[in-house]
Amino acid sequence: FVQNGVAFDPATMLLSDSLGVPMKVGRLRFFLSRPFFMNDIGDTVATFPDRYILLDLGNNGHVWSVGELDGHLHTMHFGLGLDSATNHTDPLTFTEPPLNDPTMHWGWNPDNGYQFLQFEGFYESNGDGVVNALDNGYLYHAGGDALLTFKEIEVHTDADVGGNVILVLECDVDALVQGLSVEDDPVSEV
Repeated sequence: FVQNGVAFDPATMLLSDSLGVPMKVGRLRFFLSRPFFMNDIGDTVATFPDRYILLDLGNNGHVWSVGELDGHLHTMHFGLGLDSATNHTDPLTFTEPPLNDPTMHWGWNPDNGYQFLQFEGFYESNGDGVVNALDNGYLYHAGGDALLTFKEIEVHTDADVGGNVILVLECDVDALVQGLSVEDDPVSEV
């Protein structure tokens, strides 16, 4: 998680919505799912259809293992969210993280499945110039089959079985609030 090219620290750094309202991030989590890799000529090098990662601002910089593969990696492809079959599975049936996390599920309406994104915190609302728990909160939870989004990033590296390749993925936190007016719409659950 980065802001202006540096690691985002929610304890000391703020976001600003599209109207310049300061926002403090308390929770930011989302699913990355089913990654696969392709080489320079578009052939699939490796797929990981059962791999799901819950990216969490609280674990910024954590290294996740995707799996073993061998070959040149040109692009990495993945979903933001979950495929429909996984989305509509009860989290209590899973024994391994992250799909066993009931806090990422629409527990009050299980038919909706998982929340793909949780983005929560406080925004400057009382005019004292400080963003803290004395201000109004915001809560954005998003999920549902229609919100599964696919991404592709260029990685250009070689992987050899038995060796380690670390791919640095950056999430620009400012992009989350582009076009957002937190005062007009502080709560959204879709």
